[in-house]
Amino acid sequence: MNIVKAAVEFAKKYYFTLVLMLAVMFTAAKSSFAALDLTSVTIDTSDVFKVAAIVLTALGAIWGIKLVIGMFKNR
Repeated sequence: MNIVKAAVEFAKKYYFTLVLMLAVMFTAAKSSFAALDLTSVTIDTSDVFKVAAIVLTALGAIWGIKLVIGMFKNR
């Protein structure tokens, strides 16, 4: 029972962090293919946004992992 109470307290204390980590996880789980055609020198803006989303997702995942490691180190 103490484990359940501890899990509930952890979820209450770090609600925003948990939601953000779930959002990053679901975003990273989606596959997106970014292609760049250099033969005709045209860049499709949707592909650029996909690449930006991948980079931001990776940065968010790194931040979330560091945060979780820091939380467990402080215990």
